[in-house]
Amino acid sequence: MDLLNIGANGVRSVSDLLDEHLIRVGRAGEITEEAAFGLVLNASCLDYCLDPYNEERFVRLLKSCRSVLCCRATPLQKASLVKLAKTQLNGKVLAIGDGANDVSMIQCSDVGVGLSGQEGMQAVMASDFAMARFRFLANLLLIHGHWCYQRLAQTILYFFYKNAMFVFTIFWYQIFNGFSSQVPIDPIYLMVYNLLFTSVPALLYGCLEQDASADILLDVPQFYDQGRLGKKYRWYSFWLNMLDAVWQSAVVYWICHFTYTGTDCDMWTFGVVMCAQLLLVNTFHLALLLQYWTWPMFLSMFLSVVSFFFCALLYNGFVTADWTWTNVKDTPVSIAQTAMIDPIFWLVLVLSIVLCLIPRFTLMTIVNSIRPSRVLKRRQLANAVDNKPRPFSAFSCCMRVLCNDEVHVNRLISQEQREASILMISVVDLYVTREVSIEYLMYKSDEMTGSRHLPA
Repeated sequence: MDLLNIGANGVRSVSDLLDEHLIRVGRAGEITEEAAFGLVLNASCLDYCLDPYNEERFVRLLKSCRSVLCCRATPLQKASLVKLAKTQLNGKVLAIGDGANDVSMIQCSDVGVGLSGQEGMQAVMASDFAMARFRFLANLLLIHGHWCYQRLAQTILYFFYKNAMFVFTIFWYQIFNGFSSQVPIDPIYLMVYNLLFTSVPALLYGCLEQDASADILLDVPQFYDQGRLGKKYRWYSFWLNMLDAVWQSAVVYWICHFTYTGTDCDMWTFGVVMCAQLLLVNTFHLALLLQYWTWPMFLSMFLSVVSFFFCALLYNGFVTADWTWTNVKDTPVSIAQTAMIDPIFWLVLVLSIVLCLIPRFTLMTIVNSIRPSRVLKRRQLANAVDNKPRPFSAFSCCMRVLCNDEVHVNRLISQEQREASILMISVVDLYVTREVSIEYLMYKSDEMTGSRHLPA
């Protein structure tokens, strides 16, 4: 890493030095694309760099540097740098500090991290996250940051899909009732479907889901780019889930329609069958998306299905014909009992689950076999190296062939570790040692060319 030092005094002198560094950076970029620069400056020079006359040059130089080290910066200067990064660099800024002089910087940043230590709790009180040691920052970003983004993105998409499917199912029914807004599902089920039957599995999915283990995320920090670049929540992901919702709602309704047309099935029985179809399809769809199974997740999905049948039998068993919220002829007396004793009811449920999930299962099989994600490949490689039994997966045949080649596995892992060590910013180790010197910076730049593990 080549170091650029700004040690001039005065706006004009700093301007000339910035131009000189920009020329040097431009020449190095023409020679090689792998040139890396680090910028070192003190508090007095920082004021001149932040001057409106030099701000544009300073921002251009910042974009060309991998690391920037500001020595003895004041709280106002720290906050100004954070604001500059937010407005000029078009990125999200994380600020971390352990003292009262870091409070303004933490409050100006998008994400503030406070360290609890010898300098008090002011930074912790003003921060979004609190840690005991700076070395825990790698875990916060690479592990919990990746998991948090992945969980939020997948949960939001699942909620859109789940509610859109429910609404579209009612829409198909409107074609046959003259769009009179009559709903075939009992109002009680409408109220508790999202509140009771499908809420807990979705919430646990957003809290416990993991697409990769903590060890893998630490070994390969490039996976952090999935959240930084927003790869999990794209426009096509949203519309793919909407297509899923339209297809599955159509399958649910039309299977029920063609099965019970011409029979003595009334509207409330028709609604109970559709509600059971919706719940089971949503549950199995979520099971298809899951990459990390836990006992709370399995138990919540099981109880979600069981609770529907239990509540339906209990509710329709206690309903009497003289209930006043509806007409006597429309009171759902023993509707669930009548539907469930018919074998056709259970055949409809099985057929709906299979037909609804075939498109999603086929797409996942093709994508994960022809073009698997880096996370999936790394997870399969880790299982192969650790000699762990691989769980059944219908879309990992080609990866199993790859994992049988142990030499190729080791080569891929060592290559990813080298890339991970080179891409990590050395400021982590600088903050731990509290030593900022040119010799130490040069030592760290030489060390980054080798292979080393990230701080745990």
